[in-house]
Amino acid sequence: MLTHLIGQTIEELTEEVTSYRRARQEPGFDPQAGIISLMLHTHLDASVAAAEARSRGPFREYLRSAVKLELRAAQGDGTISGGHILPDDEIPADVLEGRRLPTIAG
Repeated sequence: MLTHLIGQTIEELTEEVTSYRRARQEPGFDPQAGIISLMLHTHLDASVAAAEARSRGPFREYLRSAVKLELRAAQGDGTISGGHILPDDEIPADVLEGRRLPTIAG
């Protein structure tokens, strides 16, 4: 299972992991043997301020392109990560600026 924290809280992630483990156990698979990977984007630098300053612009552009890819998949009768639905193709400015996490309806 590959997941991320955009659009979900730690508590929701915990529920997803529990559900994944349960789904493995029901047909007889070892629930602890499945691999769960959590994407956490990281940039290291001399200081937190330097890391934020250097990565803010490129990371915003990455988020824009990632959301657009997911929107195209959803518009082609696919779904985006976790089966969520995004309301439009614009990322609110306060999300891009890191002032809040996006809310994704599902």
